[in-house]
Amino acid sequence: MTIEILEGQSDRLYSLVAPLVMNRDVLRQNNNYPFWTSPAHIWFVALNQKNEVMAFFPLEVNGKKEARINNYYMKRARRDVFYALMDEVFAYCHRKYTLTAVVLMQHRDLFETAGFQTMKEWKLYVKMGYAQKKRAGRR
Repeated sequence: MTIEILEGQSDRLYSLVAPLVMNRDVLRQNNNYPFWTSPAHIWFVALNQKNEVMAFFPLEVNGKKEARINNYYMKRARRDVFYALMDEVFAYCHRKYTLTAVVLMQHRDLFETAGFQTMKEWKLYVKMGYAQKKRAGRR
């Protein structure tokens, strides 16, 4: 597995994720909510040996030193892929940004084991904040 870190509007990003973000099954997994990007996004994309996308985490960074994972995709909730992506996100954000995530309910436990805590709950999603001191054992 390799992780590519891509700017929010790069040609490489579009070529990798376009087939997924326009796929009905992927949109259904995202509760039919569309994916989006902007120049303020940094994308972390996990690829298998065949160069197929296994998962991606778009990270939106704002001028207030905040970074947020939102509208992400995981083909399957594989812990190894999840933690590989999170390690890259943590390295990118380290001491520069406050990290939050809008998480699908079915992935809440994964984010909790990575050190996130619930901030707000909705019916289908939970907003979580990363608490570096509480980062749990993994894998």
